[in-house]
Amino acid sequence: MRRSGLLLPVAAGILLAASSTSAWAAEPEPHMVGDIDEGPVFLVDATTVGDDFVYLGGRGRERQGLHWFDSSRDREPRLAGARAGDMHRELATINDRVIFTGFTQRQATEPWLSDGTRAGTRLLKEIDPGRRPGLCAGPGDCPTYPAGSEPMSFLTIDGVTYFTAAEPRTGRELWQTDGTRNGTRLVKDVRPGKESGVDFGAVVEFDGQLYFFANDGRHGVELWRTDGTGKGTRRVTDIGSGWGTWPSTPVAVGDRLYFVGWSKDEGAELWSTDGTVAGTGLVIDIRGGPKTSDPRDLTAVGETLYFTAADRGHGRELWRSDGTEAGTTLVADLTPGKGSSRPGDLIALDDQLYFTVWDGPGELVIPGTLFRSDGTEAGTGPVDMGVGEAVGVRRFWTEYPSIAARDGRLYLAMDDGVHGSELWTTDGTAAGSRLVGDIRPGAEGSDPEWFTLSDSSLYLVADDGEHGRQIWAQPLTES
Repeated sequence: MRRSGLLLPVAAGILLAASSTSAWAAEPEPHMVGDIDEGPVFLVDATTVGDDFVYLGGRGRERQGLHWFDSSRDREPRLAGARAGDMHRELATINDRVIFTGFTQRQATEPWLSDGTRAGTRLLKEIDPGRRPGLCAGPGDCPTYPAGSEPMSFLTIDGVTYFTAAEPRTGRELWQTDGTRNGTRLVKDVRPGKESGVDFGAVVEFDGQLYFFANDGRHGVELWRTDGTGKGTRRVTDIGSGWGTWPSTPVAVGDRLYFVGWSKDEGAELWSTDGTVAGTGLVIDIRGGPKTSDPRDLTAVGETLYFTAADRGHGRELWRSDGTEAGTTLVADLTPGKGSSRPGDLIALDDQLYFTVWDGPGELVIPGTLFRSDGTEAGTGPVDMGVGEAVGVRRFWTEYPSIAARDGRLYLAMDDGVHGSELWTTDGTAAGSRLVGDIRPGAEGSDPEWFTLSDSSLYLVADDGEHGRQIWAQPLTES
């Protein structure tokens, strides 16, 4: 018997607000959705289309596939077989549909398209129809297998999805699609020949164009940009010989794109660009010399860039930048000296930055504590969640979202020492902080993860102690 949309008892009278100034109002309780009786769910990537939740993964012992939870019909069909590797963004929305890494025994892994129906789920294009040799069982007994282009790193800009794919003549390069077979094509063979030119996952939009890392075989890994045409695809600049960029995701702040560049003189440090050669340069050499500060977690809050880095006198701490050397400073040394507070889960909420601190001495710094910063040392400190010294905020060492922000509120997994790790929300004040749902009563907690926002719901994966890990939906209603 299928029990999609089953309502389970959670903390009664849980309240949510649409903004930090809204009053708490009665709110529907979080509830499980999907084909619950098919077994626990496992996810490898997820997105939303309208109010629907779409994911790559499976239930029980089934193989990976594309599942589409239709919120209006309260059903979750498995639409196609799929495979996903180690990169995120192996599924993306495109014009109310999704493009994903579909898989069949005949074509292996290729780009597929779905509108949420079985009839509307199909192979988009077989980019690499060739075959690959398998292991030989003996003389003359060498089987072959379908190759597949193994697409990844999907990103949609104005109805066009960009991704990387591999085929024998060009290696892995940048492709684009408008959702049609004829409109699925190679953008440019950055490294002419069989060697791959685009074998690095980070792709981002900036000023209406796509920026990505590529190696043309002469300049090493550098930052490139494209307008979707071969002629409009070019290297931004040559930062340094051999390896010019560091494997991190660039972030747009105002009229500049920030990324981590590497050179033999400075190591890996913070760079920025406006898309031109003249407008590309090193922001600051934090460590000084060839040793690297290794900037990470680049996050935009208004016109300010926040990131984590380690200079000569401190461990990994929170930094900020306005794009100038003078305006790039350490925000606060939360773990004094060379120790690291290891900030993570950086996210913008209104005009402030929220993050978790994972390590540090003293009464204020608790492992996994939620912090807030306005960019000043005095304005940086732990958030009062109204429960005293909470045990901690759950941190996920993954590319996938573990924290979400919507309409002046933050949603996160937190353990208050009583309920275990459960879904909480806060507007940054004690009065505006609340346990959303005690999905698994008791100290063990439901351990929620995979926070994904739709038009009017927050989807997550949690374990109520009876059904294993399932998809849950928390309606977000304005009061």
